[in-house]
Amino acid sequence: MLQLDRIGLHNGLIAAEIGGYGNSACEQVKLGQGDCMPGEVFEVHGDAVAGHANITIVAQVPTDWNPQKALEGTENALQAHPDLAAIYAPWNDALQGIFSVLKQKGQLVPVGDPKHITIVSIDGTPLGCKAVRDRLIDLEIATPLPEMAKRAVAAAAKAASGQTVSPQAEFLPGIPYGPDDVAKVAPQIWGCAA
Repeated sequence: MLQLDRIGLHNGLIAAEIGGYGNSACEQVKLGQGDCMPGEVFEVHGDAVAGHANITIVAQVPTDWNPQKALEGTENALQAHPDLAAIYAPWNDALQGIFSVLKQKGQLVPVGDPKHITIVSIDGTPLGCKAVRDRLIDLEIATPLPEMAKRAVAAAAKAASGQTVSPQAEFLPGIPYGPDDVAKVAPQIWGCAA
């Protein structure tokens, strides 16, 4: 089970090899690999992976938030590393390109199928929620938009009345959910609204 701790976003993909999971296409994200490294949390990028012998960066693909580039990056990563076992998509629209490639290669199969490639994505859009409900992705991290909006309006109201806004920036953790708990968590996810 992949568990999110903190997200660092960049507009690209990083392919990595993670322990017994084989090769993984990932982007910058802190996650725990339950059965791979119990209790350990790490960042899958750059120097942060240097201390983990079971993680090797095998490709880094800038996608510029473009689904076509995500498609090309996934295609290239799979061609170079046919044993790719995981993909991290830093935004849900990347899933369009990723799914297209996986479908073409006969690897767009549900979680639990031996041919399934682990997929983690971020946003909580209807596309991401549907992919979780269809068991095509293992973990989705929903952006807490209602809470972000509430805090932004409160800060704007303070600023407009001349009050000091503090803190100037806040980190709001995403809401992680997967196929096994989507029904329970869906009411909290903006993109899962019926």
